[in-house]
Amino acid sequence: MYTIKEEIYIIFYLLAFGIYLFSTLDIITIINMKLTKKITKIILQIIFWLVQIYITFLFSFRLMDGYVPIYFIFFIILGYLIYEKILKKYFNKIIKILLRVLKKILLLIIKILKPLLYSKVVFKTLGRALKREKKIIKSKLFTKKSKVKDEKI
Repeated sequence: MYTIKEEIYIIFYLLAFGIYLFSTLDIITIINMKLTKKITKIILQIIFWLVQIYITFLFSFRLMDGYVPIYFIFFIILGYLIYEKILKKYFNKIIKILLRVLKKILLLIIKILKPLLYSKVVFKTLGRALKREKKIIKSKLFTKKSKVKDEKI
């Protein structure tokens, strides 16, 4: 059995877990808005929910040694309501700003590393050589050979 102090800690953990669960759902929703292909959106959602189910299982098992109280879902929903009414607007602003900053940082890193990994002269020469090889392969493999019958003398 748990003491009142431990039960209060459990309630706060459940509230925090509800906030975590629905804030990560908002992050996935924002990422899904950026994606164009429907199949990647579906795969992302499936992966997200499988991971969240696993995390929820580990969370509940480790928090209360496998004991799931009756109020488990109630306090997760209460955490959702707290997130939805108080934290969502600020969280979404922060995430959008963070995504913009990460995009700028990523573009800067690419701009810095591109000259180290990409040389125009090398790739132009390589491109010409690959075009020539492609023509040779097409001419040798994909041309129809005329059928010549063996004539007996």
